[in-house]
Amino acid sequence: VVCSLCFAEAPARSTPAVADATARATASVVKSKGAGGLENMGVSAGPVITNPNVKWAQRKDRLLLTVECQECREPKLGIDNDRADGFGIFTLSGEGRRGGEPCTYDLRLELHGELNKSESKVSVSDRKIVLVLLKSTAGSHWPRLLHAKGKTPPNIKVDWDLYMDEDEEEEEAQKKSFDIGDLDDFSKFDDPLDKDVHTDSDDSDAEDLPDLIH
Repeated sequence: VVCSLCFAEAPARSTPAVADATARATASVVKSKGAGGLENMGVSAGPVITNPNVKWAQRKDRLLLTVECQECREPKLGIDNDRADGFGIFTLSGEGRRGGEPCTYDLRLELHGELNKSESKVSVSDRKIVLVLLKSTAGSHWPRLLHAKGKTPPNIKVDWDLYMDEDEEEEEAQKKSFDIGDLDDFSKFDDPLDKDVHTDSDDSDAEDLPDLIH
């Protein structure tokens, strides 16, 4: 790449000295690539994934999100609200893998309504990140996940394993047996705005993560 830039303005006529210099420089770039030279040159280790698969369900007071991102062990998570337009914002970024190859995840969701930042929880594993995002106010189910109207992006799907409509939710509440499995046990989750978010990995112990995005 350096050679093509350097010689882009050169005359069409080549000389042995120029050809020899070009060959040496090309060989140097190829050699450095095998030794991690691309990273040292500031080249990304993989593509930026802005649309990982997201599954969602909801209750009157919360959203249940599952983001599929492999080996994203140190995610930076952000929860905020756009007070002017009345919608919540969830962001996720971090290094991981996709299809066995390195990549960078960079997800931003503008949600239908506002969120309660202080009560939301997250659990991180090697294959996915599961979140319980509390709505700012409990009430009727949202008509959709995202703030924007129109066709839902193909990477966002309903989590039918956790799906429950309002009537079913009320019936369960009346029976006093409302249960969404592990997701209802907040003791197993971390605070996404807490520095002590950890990875529940079978291969490694819990690790402290860097500051989260706000």
